[in-house]
Amino acid sequence: MGPWPSGLGSLGLATLLGVPWGIAWYLLAPRITFEVRDDGVFASEDAPTDWFGVDGWFIVVGLVLGVAAGLIAFWRWRQHPVAALLGLAVGGLLAGWLGLQVGRLLGPAAIGSDALDAPDGTIIPAPLDVLATGSLLALGFAAVLAFGLMVALERAEPATDEPAADEPEAT
Repeated sequence: MGPWPSGLGSLGLATLLGVPWGIAWYLLAPRITFEVRDDGVFASEDAPTDWFGVDGWFIVVGLVLGVAAGLIAFWRWRQHPVAALLGLAVGGLLAGWLGLQVGRLLGPAAIGSDALDAPDGTIIPAPLDVLATGSLLALGFAAVLAFGLMVALERAEPATDEPAADEPEAT
């Protein structure tokens, strides 16, 4: 098998992990709400910390799936490491975008201007979104790191207690 199947296989693997990434993020991320008051629509008291939690869960899920993708790619396509690494990197970027879209699709819709007409005290769920765009790199970063670490460990020479043939023995 040449480098093309390795690159395309790892690209497909990483990209398809965007779907479970988005689903897991939707299930794990905290829910942010807004409250309608007579003077406008305001975020709930916990919203500032919850926004960090939304991004944090997106990153954590991406890192876990990225390590899994890197290990699977190493097991399957290690004979062509450059192609597999490129596939994981590009697929990781696509997975970040796909995971974000899946999470947005599953989450609440965007808050429209009709929210201002809602009765006072109405709680409106905020749409699921990532504020730190660097979060989209989590899966690709972890996948490349895991794959590269496995390649490095595989190529490392085993340590021995015996002196090398060209080294004199200590007396």
